[in-house]
Amino acid sequence: MKNFLFAFLLFVSLPIAGRQAEDTAVVSVEYKSAVRLYEGESPSEVYYRLDVGCGMSRFYCPKRELSEAVSDSLNAANADGMQVLDIMRAKNLPGASTAYTVYKNYPDRGRLTFTDYVANYFKYEEPMADLGWTPEEGDSVVCGYDCKKASATLRGRKWTVWYTVDIPAQDGPWKLYGLPGLILRAADEDRNFIFEAVAVEKSGVKIAFDDTRSYQKCTPRELQEQYALFEESRLGYLFKMAGVKKNKQTEALSRRTNPKKPCLMEFYE
Repeated sequence: MKNFLFAFLLFVSLPIAGRQAEDTAVVSVEYKSAVRLYEGESPSEVYYRLDVGCGMSRFYCPKRELSEAVSDSLNAANADGMQVLDIMRAKNLPGASTAYTVYKNYPDRGRLTFTDYVANYFKYEEPMADLGWTPEEGDSVVCGYDCKKASATLRGRKWTVWYTVDIPAQDGPWKLYGLPGLILRAADEDRNFIFEAVAVEKSGVKIAFDDTRSYQKCTPRELQEQYALFEESRLGYLFKMAGVKKNKQTEALSRRTNPKKPCLMEFYE
């Protein structure tokens, strides 16, 4: 591992072009997470992966990607909706709640691309936030690495993280980044979202934006509004996306007695 880290130091010191279409991961991290998807509910266990290259990185749920591949294959074979759902459940594949992907330093250095699925594929770009980390007391060991502690607030949530300077990649789970080492553990103050590295490995996988989908461009706030509208009435939302005209029957079908409130990781004004 020490030889790998030395090679990593040499690699990240190379000059990076401003625009990067794809990259090759130098290190990949698997995070076990406890994520509260809805207000008032218990957290769900989800595994995420971070692929970090010389110029860009990608954070995503591998099992969700497998889910999409299975769904695409079944749809191509003209399977009906219930068949798709039954097979997905039998394979214990996750739903759309884990569908988001974060690309850092894409399409340009200093910018971030976020994609998600809410009955349709959405995409937005934004500048990578200046988090202004504050060092904290409380060093720890995570996944076998000595880690330092720091905290910062991002759009309404205070995050505490532990990062290792043994892997000098200024990256981490979700949108967290900007410390002099890779973030291996992160938790928000209310413990709605917790990420902890369970495996760190030398990598060589390709990092590239998934351009096989047709994305609807939006702003971060517009996407958060879509989350809320979808949970107010999932069937009503699907009717709207499909262009079905409102009538007494569709309105009756669209009513949801106990709509859920999404637990948001950040709050856009």
